[in-house]
Amino acid sequence: MTNQIIRIKIESFRFEYLEQMKHILISFFNKHKFIKKTILFYLPTIKKVFCILRAPIVHKDTREHFIIKRFRTVIDIHLFELVEPKKIIEEISFLNHNFGSICKITLLKKF
Repeated sequence: MTNQIIRIKIESFRFEYLEQMKHILISFFNKHKFIKKTILFYLPTIKKVFCILRAPIVHKDTREHFIIKRFRTVIDIHLFELVEPKKIIEEISFLNHNFGSICKITLLKKF
């Protein structure tokens, strides 16, 4: 008896794009009845801070700080045993993804 799990990782530089992609996927899953349960959890935000000197020779105190944030979330989908996960992965990959988010889909099998 195997539990088939599809794991979808979504990454984005803007939180709004992440939420849009999450709502697109959840509406897709609500249309189809092949899911036992769905687990959604957010991963910690990755922050990179950069400091750039404006004039490195004369004015050492004039600096600019820039922050790059990367928001991440993971959705685990537990499927019924009679469902073929490859077809579902193909359907998910053909959904309308917005350009600001990256979607990675993996298939996990637990015994």
